Parts: sequence; structure tokens; C-alpha cells
Amino acid sequence: MISPERLMTRIGTLLSVTESPSVTDAYGNQVEIEVETSVHYELQQLRRDETGAPDAWQVGAWRLYLPASTNVAGIDRFVDDHGAEYEFDGPPESVWDPFARCASHIEATVRSVS
Repeated sequence: MISPERLMTRIGTLLSVTESPSVTDAYGNQVEIEVETSVHYELQQLRRDETGAPDAWQVGAWRLYLPASTNVAGIDRFVDDHGAEYEFDGPPESVWDPFARCASHIEATVRSVS
């Protein structure tokens, strides 16, 4: 049986967004910080559309596959190896492998708008 991680041959950047516990803005709110992490991945297109909205002419939905050990949340962003940036559309999900009895990989839906 082939491991899904063997199919993740591209390297992208995961932009994890967290709140800084020690830095606040002028109003006392915690400031969000981004932490960049290199990650192996596979990206496959799910859907492509064109809309009449002036701020979203072309919208693409993609399925993002990440290694099971990746720490990722729906607030994060992803940049592929060509520099295209994607937003998560809903929370990423850990996929269970019943044969190996462990997490196989993480799947997420991401979208790009141009």
C-alpha cells in the first residue's frame, strides 16, 4: 500500500496565523502574527468559475493534501511553489486510514480568487 505522503512531491508555504500573547495594538487587542512553514503538498483542482462580481472575476476551488503531521487551521493561508496564494474554505480535516489505524493525511478545500 502506498503512503499518500509519497505523492506529495511539491513544497509550498503554510502561513499559520496566531495571536501574539505579548503584542497588542493601540486599542489593547492582540495582534495577529504569521509564521511561515515549508510543507510538502499535492494540489488538485475541484472547480473553476467566472463571476460578474468586480472583486472576484475568476474563482478556483482546489483540494489541498498535506502530511498527517501538519499543524493547520482554517484561518491559515497557503502559498504554492509558483507563488499563488490560497485561502482555506472551511476547516482542514485529518483523514483516518483504517488499515494502518492512524491518520493518513490532511485534506482541505482552498480557493484562489483573481
